[in-house]
Amino acid sequence: MYGVFTADQAVEPVANPASGSVLQVGKSISLTSATDGVNIRYTIDGTEPTSESMLYDTQNQPTAVAGGSLTVRAIAQKDGMIDSNAQTFVYTISTLSDNANLTGILASTDSSFSNLFAVTPEGSAGTTIYAATVSKVVNAVYVNALTEHVGAMVSMFKDGLPVTVSNAVYLNVGVNPVHIIVIAENGNRQAFTLNINKLGSGNADISGIRYGNEPLLQSGNTFMLNVGWDMATVNVLVDLSDPTAQMTVTGATYDMTVIHIKDLSFDASQNIPDYRYGARRNG
Repeated sequence: MYGVFTADQAVEPVANPASGSVLQVGKSISLTSATDGVNIRYTIDGTEPTSESMLYDTQNQPTAVAGGSLTVRAIAQKDGMIDSNAQTFVYTISTLSDNANLTGILASTDSSFSNLFAVTPEGSAGTTIYAATVSKVVNAVYVNALTEHVGAMVSMFKDGLPVTVSNAVYLNVGVNPVHIIVIAENGNRQAFTLNINKLGSGNADISGIRYGNEPLLQSGNTFMLNVGWDMATVNVLVDLSDPTAQMTVTGATYDMTVIHIKDLSFDASQNIPDYRYGARRNG
């Protein structure tokens, strides 16, 4: 028996991004076919692709370069099948950068950035979190975010308020986050955070306790107060070595800098009530 055999035809390639897209310089284009096992051949000079044209694979993709436009023509080929119809994909190459990366962050105690302190990225390469630590005597710093691309713009915020390179960032004891937004020329955005940790004094001592304007007698960590037998309530003022420290009181109530001692009673055998005070560093 004799007859005419007609081979199947490979399915034409499809491009991603699609034809008509605007590409950034360096963006690659993927080419696929619904037919398994095909070889995709392509050109970027507008000529018809053949079996001698560039062979597409993940290491050899058509890529946008500066020049205004890119035309990709591609066919799918497979042994035993008819070549697909050639497909043409046309792209516009953007001259605007999408680079919203930072090369680093500068932080200084002066606006001329001559007194820098260390700012380090947290985690692996490509992290968006940076950290710095300053001593208790540093009340304000200046911050400058350095972009990889000269055309990118930077916005900075602390506590929801905008900050510029020439604005001092005032610090509290503990972690002070500065939020940084980098906007690329094409509008691409990336967010970064600089966490500035201001150390406390580390001093959790009580420097003195006063009754009225008179300091209590102190022996080591013990303070003594003698009052009349008819006193039922006493208020004493506490002075902390570190004003940012927090204090807890057992056996009485504490309000800011005042300890309120209530319900004093006179007992000849046990007339020395025991109140325990302690301070701890804040941050």
